[in-house]
Amino acid sequence: MPTSDSATPEQINDWLRYAMQHTIKTFKLCSPYHSSYETDDDHPLPILELPSNARTTSIELRLSSFRLRLPVSPSARYEALTELNLRSMCFDEEEAGARTLGDFVSTCCPRLRKLEIWGLKKLTQLVLCTEALEELDVNYSNDLQKLDVNAPNLRVLGIKLFIISLPLIDENSNKHLVVGIVAPMLEEIDMHIWADRLDMHIHDRTSVRHLRNLGLRMRGQYSCNTDYGLWLLKNCPNIEHLDIYLRHMFSMNGLIDLMDKGAPRLHKVRSMVVKTSYLWPEHRFVTCVRPLLLMCPGLRSFCVKISGRDKIPLFEDPNTLASQPNITMDFLHEASIIGFTGTDQEMHLVSFLFGCSTSITNFALMATFARADTMDDHDDPADDLDRISALPDDLLHIILSNLNNATTVTRTAVLSRRWRRVWTNAQALYFADMNPKRRRAIKPGQFGSFVDWAFAERGDADIQSLTIHMSYRKSATQDQINDWLRYAMRRAVKAFRFYYFSNARDGQDLQLLPIVELPSHARTASIVLFLGSSRLRLPASPAACYEALTELNLRWASFDEEEGASAGGRTLGDFLSTCCPRLRKLEMSSLKLLSRLVLRTESLEELRISYANDLQSLDVTAPNLRVFTHTFCWYGLTLDDFNTRSVIKIVAPRLEEIAMDNQVFMNTPDLHIHGLTSVRRLCDLNLTVHGQYCSNRGYGLWLLKNCPNVKHVDLLLKSSVFTTDEELADLTDESAPRLHKVRSMVLKTSKLPHHHFTASVRSFLLMCPGLRSLCINITERGQGAWWGVDGGTRLWVPDPMSIAAVDSEVRCGASIDGRRGLGPALMAAAASCGVQGFEVACSLRDPAPASTAVASIGISLFKDRDTLANHPKLTLELLQEVTVTGFTRTDEEIDLVSLLFGSSSSIMSVTIHATEKEDTEKVSLKNIMAEDDDNDDDTTTHQ
Repeated sequence: MPTSDSATPEQINDWLRYAMQHTIKTFKLCSPYHSSYETDDDHPLPILELPSNARTTSIELRLSSFRLRLPVSPSARYEALTELNLRSMCFDEEEAGARTLGDFVSTCCPRLRKLEIWGLKKLTQLVLCTEALEELDVNYSNDLQKLDVNAPNLRVLGIKLFIISLPLIDENSNKHLVVGIVAPMLEEIDMHIWADRLDMHIHDRTSVRHLRNLGLRMRGQYSCNTDYGLWLLKNCPNIEHLDIYLRHMFSMNGLIDLMDKGAPRLHKVRSMVVKTSYLWPEHRFVTCVRPLLLMCPGLRSFCVKISGRDKIPLFEDPNTLASQPNITMDFLHEASIIGFTGTDQEMHLVSFLFGCSTSITNFALMATFARADTMDDHDDPADDLDRISALPDDLLHIILSNLNNATTVTRTAVLSRRWRRVWTNAQALYFADMNPKRRRAIKPGQFGSFVDWAFAERGDADIQSLTIHMSYRKSATQDQINDWLRYAMRRAVKAFRFYYFSNARDGQDLQLLPIVELPSHARTASIVLFLGSSRLRLPASPAACYEALTELNLRWASFDEEEGASAGGRTLGDFLSTCCPRLRKLEMSSLKLLSRLVLRTESLEELRISYANDLQSLDVTAPNLRVFTHTFCWYGLTLDDFNTRSVIKIVAPRLEEIAMDNQVFMNTPDLHIHGLTSVRRLCDLNLTVHGQYCSNRGYGLWLLKNCPNVKHVDLLLKSSVFTTDEELADLTDESAPRLHKVRSMVLKTSKLPHHHFTASVRSFLLMCPGLRSLCINITERGQGAWWGVDGGTRLWVPDPMSIAAVDSEVRCGASIDGRRGLGPALMAAAASCGVQGFEVACSLRDPAPASTAVASIGISLFKDRDTLANHPKLTLELLQEVTVTGFTRTDEEIDLVSLLFGSSSSIMSVTIHATEKEDTEKVSLKNIMAEDDDNDDDTTTHQ
């Protein structure tokens, strides 16, 4: 209502009765706000009456011009009400026969979960006893004298009250507030109370995790011992987030020293926000923040919000405070100051924060600029000329670390003379020879000279993190690169990353590749070397030691271990096993000419190998290894591979996760992994499937059979033409593996033929009867699949599943997409698959001069799809969550959804993500089922 005269009280009461009878979800009634209530006998406030019954779930009443009368009938019932918001109205609970608000909420609203009251007049007591209430917010109802709450499920409590006497206006000089809360599940308290006298009783405070807007009176490092804020800090031991509103304490009575050993210590607090009021002495600023930080030694995030401070020096000099203990914040990563004006105390706070923590990685200053016309006549403008130069070096380093390139960094020297060389002493430096925005290289040799100059400026000072990113070989000489490695190994304490993007040309002689030499000793904990096909020479000294190294990442490096051995060098396995006693994580990718790797290490916990096609023998003994991944390696791809067989041997009794995503064409690696009973996760396993049949080639099925305690599996299902009947295993057979402990599964399909899609997925679901979570990722499917042949040729076989046998020969159209023809590898592959006849005819496929081949391959691989119909029943009694991505609404996908609902009655969540071409039309489970119904002759009901 825009004005109080818009309707009569009788009309409003009629509206209330109508709304309570007919409004199902939400009803809001708002009247104009009045700052004062005229309650004398000549001008009584009109009365609005709540009806006895209501069907509404959410009610909001803002009635500043009215008195609210609650229903007095014993049968009054607001059965559906879950949220109630009462604002700016008047109660007269002392009136004869009137019902109190507490009685109404406790007896008439059995489902009320959220109650918010704001600015209620003449509400002197609120007594609540309710099972359903989860959130209670009491704001500015300043006549309240008693708040008594018994709510077993209450989780959020907000109280903001201003209950103090004003002697010049109110003769009552001592207002008393009693608060009693019984809420064993209380998690958050948002409390800001001003009261002459406060008695607070909150039971079961161990569940409280958040304290917000907590008023705390302080005088330097001292706080008022009678404050409710300090009482909550002492009695809520499990707080994780703290939000404090500081008020200055003018009295010297009842003080407690927060720097004392007896002050509360909140070891579980991880984030803190401190807000200051306008009447805050400037010289008390840091001395108040310091004890709050001492209370929370495990703090990770700290924010100060400055509203303004009184610059009048009313109190004694802060130097009179006793000497204070040193504060160490080992976990503080993020700090911010909002309302920063550059005063001496604020600058002192910044220096103090960096002095007590060396782990800060993110520091934000949000400045407040005063208007020129508000400056005092006595203020000296010269005081504010160079506040930047007064910032501590640690803060300058964080600012400069956000700049992308050396040119921008050096240009900051115009801001202050101190900035000209301060960046060279930063604890994290990143050098790159190319502007990331312009993608343009600098002049040859300039980059190397610049890096040399920066290291010379630093001298012998240590650095926490050093990164060098070089995209062009001419940016630095090989001698400079090796000098940088020696400098980094001596001075970089935490991390050194070197990226050298200079790939060798195909067929280039190994002897012509540049050599990168690792020094004999290093202090660095984490090393990343991306060597762009450079040769890596390991230290040959018997005394070589990388004592601090815990993480090593090697990429695109070439090895010539025979040459190194003949010259007294060291193999990679020997270097890692003997020189790196603390190595926990090892990653290797695209290493060339590394044919053998033998590791013997006690500390290694994670080993990741990828694109290691030259690696023929891997032998690892690591008692503490927990993660092993061996991915993106191709076996049997070239003709030379047919006569060799790789060997993988792992001895790791604590192994928990295996990821193996490799392509096996002919010779399956000889895999030996001991102690597979500890494995809980199998990821990225490649499996070749043909409906209910799975190929024994490769090691995906072998791992599924030999890891009985696995709980999560991640599988990639593919189709292949190079498979014989003898290599297929029936997954629906009783002898197939059954993984009873698997609880979550991810199935990714790649170009599976349409008519075998559901059968393939079904057979793997049959393996996991205890499955609870299932995700199916459908990639593009067609009538065939691409397969790499002879290193560069790719074979496309249209629908190998539907090949029709004609005597002993099968005619299948096959085309080679490439410039090299069939090659010897295809012929060898065809022969190994039992091909009875082979004919090749060449033709032109496109205007470009390219040769293609059409082959008639005699091969009988698959059975008719009707022979796969007799499957055992699929039952997934525990399946609760299903996700399908890449959905295109094919008949097979619809069948899959129906299969899942038919096999489980416990599914609670189904999420279907359509492909981009389906985004224009909303995909819903209801529509899917409706389409399925339309395709059936019989009527079927889906729930």
